Amino acid sequence: MPKVVLFYLISGSTPEVEDLLRESGFGEESDGTGSAFVFPNSDNPVIQNLQVSSNGDAVRSVSEEEFELLLEQLGSPPSTCVFAEVPYSHPGTTEVQWLADLLLSKFGGVAIDENLGFDHAWTLPEIRSRARIDGREFFE
Repeated sequence: MPKVVLFYLISGSTPEVEDLLRESGFGEESDGTGSAFVFPNSDNPVIQNLQVSSNGDAVRSVSEEEFELLLEQLGSPPSTCVFAEVPYSHPGTTEVQWLADLLLSKFGGVAIDENLGFDHAWTLPEIRSRARIDGREFFE
């Protein structure tokens, strides 16, 4: 099972987010059922199965309680959700922190990692400062 990270963005459409990923060096892979982004664009990417979805898809993927926590943190429903996986064979921390900075500095929002889940939505200042919440850094 890979490690998972989610980004709930307060602005930006799916095409705008996908364009930013392409401009930032992400590659695209297709498996016949759809496409996903990878980084780096190589035979051994650290960030895999990165998918961008619109608000409707993002909202359907969380429980009512999780959605309420998101609304509390964001102030409004997210416009876009980004889902990414990192295989356990890679630490991935540096790459995921870079991805967080890329997405959150451009579109605003929060990040959810599997360590704290929806108990804590990470903000960009927390990620940049390497803040520790419950003894853990983002995607540590």
